[in-house]
Amino acid sequence: MIDKSNKINGFDKWEIEDSARTLIKAEDIRNDKRKGFYTTVLAELDKQVKAAERAALVAQTARKLNKTFGKGK
Repeated sequence: MIDKSNKINGFDKWEIEDSARTLIKAEDIRNDKRKGFYTTVLAELDKQVKAAERAALVAQTARKLNKTFGKGK
């Protein structure tokens, strides 16, 4: 059983605290004064989103192939 002291408004304390730190970091990134830093972060984010989309497509294709040609077929 989970101790109630590990909860904040019914949510896991550690998840809430980590999420708060993430939001603070995101605001720090957005307000960073170095020229081009935020733009570079956005460009890297775009690369990572595209890579994740490609990985999801590969996984989806693999599931379909396994369903069609997998074990027992």
